[in-house]
Amino acid sequence: MARRSPLRVFAALVVLTLTGAIATPVTAQDCAPGTFSATGSEPCTDCQVGTFTDSPGQTACASCSAGTFQASSGQSSCASCGAGTFQASTGASTCESCNPGTASSSVGASSCLACTAGTFTNSPGQTSCANCNPGTFQGLPGQSSCASCVAGTFQASSGQSSCASCVAGTFQASSGQSSCASCAAGTFQDMAGQTSCDTCTTCSAGFFVSAVCTASSDAMCSACDPSCATCTGPGANQCSSCASANQLVGGECQSLCGTAPNPLCRPAAQAQVQSNDAHPGKERLKLRWTKIATATTRGSFGDPVGGSTIAALCVFNDAGTRVGDLIVDRAGQTCGTKPCWKPTGKQGLAYKDKMASADGVIKIGFVGGVAGKGKASAQGKNNASKGLVSLPTGLSAALTGNMSPTIELVTSDGLCVGATMNRVVKDAAQQYKAQKK
Repeated sequence: MARRSPLRVFAALVVLTLTGAIATPVTAQDCAPGTFSATGSEPCTDCQVGTFTDSPGQTACASCSAGTFQASSGQSSCASCGAGTFQASTGASTCESCNPGTASSSVGASSCLACTAGTFTNSPGQTSCANCNPGTFQGLPGQSSCASCVAGTFQASSGQSSCASCVAGTFQASSGQSSCASCAAGTFQDMAGQTSCDTCTTCSAGFFVSAVCTASSDAMCSACDPSCATCTGPGANQCSSCASANQLVGGECQSLCGTAPNPLCRPAAQAQVQSNDAHPGKERLKLRWTKIATATTRGSFGDPVGGSTIAALCVFNDAGTRVGDLIVDRAGQTCGTKPCWKPTGKQGLAYKDKMASADGVIKIGFVGGVAGKGKASAQGKNNASKGLVSLPTGLSAALTGNMSPTIELVTSDGLCVGATMNRVVKDAAQQYKAQKK
C-alpha cells in the first residue's frame, strides 16, 4: 500500500478543520395550525375559543364564521352548527337552539326559519315544524302552538291556517272539532257557523205546511181557506177538518145546513116559519115542525146533554138557496146556572138559553115518537136593550116574495127534519110568516 505524502495529509487536515469551523445557522420553527405569533414562528400562542388557524406559520387567528363554532382553544378548524341550532355571529364558541316557532333542518345555519302558517314548534331545537292537527289552525307564521277552531266552525285537514264555518243545515257545539253535525229530523239551521239547530215550526190550526222543514230551512205555514179548521192546501176544497158547526163534504167544509135543502130529511106533515124584523133590536124568529113522518127517538137527535151534538136551524128560499142558518154548539155546557140541554119526557130534549148566546137561539124542543107523532120547535130573539144581539137579521127581507121556503132542523149526529111551506100567511113590513098544512 502506497504511503501518502506528508503534504497531502496536512492539506486534508486543513480542510477538515475549516469545515467544522463554518457551521450552518438553525432555522426558527413555524407556529403549528391552531396557534399563532406575531412572527408566525415559535414561541406560539393557542387560538382562543371561537377562533382557529388552519395552516402553520400564522400571525393571527380567524374567527369562526356565522353558522359555525369552536368551543376549544388551539383548534385548526370550526364545527358547523347542527340541525335544530344556529349561530348568527362570528367567533362564537357555541350554537343556539332554534326558538319555539322556528326550525332548521340543515347544518351550519346562521338563522332558523319561522314556521309557516298552519305549522308550529312548541319546544326549542327543532329540525322541522309540525302541522296543526285537524280541528286546529294557525294563521300566523313563527308560532309555538295552534288554536282550536271555535264552536260553529271546523277544520277537517291538518296544517291549515284557518277554520271553516259549518254550512247551513249543520252545527258544531264544541270547539276544536274536525267536522260539523247535521241537524236532526225536526230541526233546522238556515245560517252558517252556528252552534245549534232550531226546532221546525209547527203550523197551528187554520194553517198548512206550504214548504216542508229541511235541515237548512224552516217550514213555511200558509193560511187555510177560512172555511177550514185544518187543511192540506189553500183551496176551499182542501179542508181536512172543519169548525164544529160545519161538516166535511168532499174536502169542503159546509154548514150543517148544506148549500141546498136535503132531500133525505125526515118530512114533517105540518110546519111553520115566522120572522119579524119590524122592530130593530127586537127581531124574532119561530120555527116549528110537527107530525114527523117517520119514527124518531131521543137518540135520533144525538146527545147534546153529555155528548157533543150540534144543532142547526136552516132556512132556504124558493130557489133552494140557504138564506139563514143558526148554529147551536152548546152540548154539555151551562147556560146561566143550569145545563143548556136537558132530557124531557120519555123521548124528548130541551134547550134553553136566556142570554141567546148561540146565534140568538133561546129555545129548542124535540120530542121523539112513532111515525106521525114526533115534533120539534125553535125560537130566537134579539133584545138590544139587554145586550142580546146575536140573532142574524134580514131574514124577513130575504124571504119577501117567496111562496115555498124550506126549513130544516139538522144535527151533527145525522138527524134532519124538514118541511117546505105551501101557504104564505104574511109578507109585509119586514114580517114574514108561512106554513105547511
